[in-house]
Amino acid sequence: MDMQKRNSRTSKDLDLFVHNNKKRISRYHIQVFWILLTTFTLSLSYEVYRDIAKAGVSSFDTFNPALAIFYLIGFGMAVLVRANQRWTWWLALLYTLGLIAVGTFYYDPIILPARHPGLPDWFESVAYLGLLFIAVFLCLQQLRGSMLVPGEHPSS
Repeated sequence: MDMQKRNSRTSKDLDLFVHNNKKRISRYHIQVFWILLTTFTLSLSYEVYRDIAKAGVSSFDTFNPALAIFYLIGFGMAVLVRANQRWTWWLALLYTLGLIAVGTFYYDPIILPARHPGLPDWFESVAYLGLLFIAVFLCLQQLRGSMLVPGEHPSS
């Protein structure tokens, strides 16, 4: 019954700031939009920095068409999540989980050491993955129909 009620919400219900007499700080689709926008802006800025300042250090320090496509998809996903539709939440969840897997099992153990990392390299890697984890958490909250309310413990 609860699942049926959760799935039958109208778009007006999803957009309300007040739900069950509790005020939420912001809506999840706005939060995830800004988190993904920040994540991909940080990552793109870092790649441009590596291409300009660290060209030739490794074979991974050249901006190429595959990276351009990656960032177009990433920024597109940030915009798409603003549609606030259930299918976009599932897509954003799967996309961010995939990026976390690639970052954890390919980028950090293979690409990062080849770049002879310094402080900016480590900062970008940790911030990028951390922001993606926050986006995953918010996607899960939205798909569960949960709402975080300031000053209230989630289990109460």
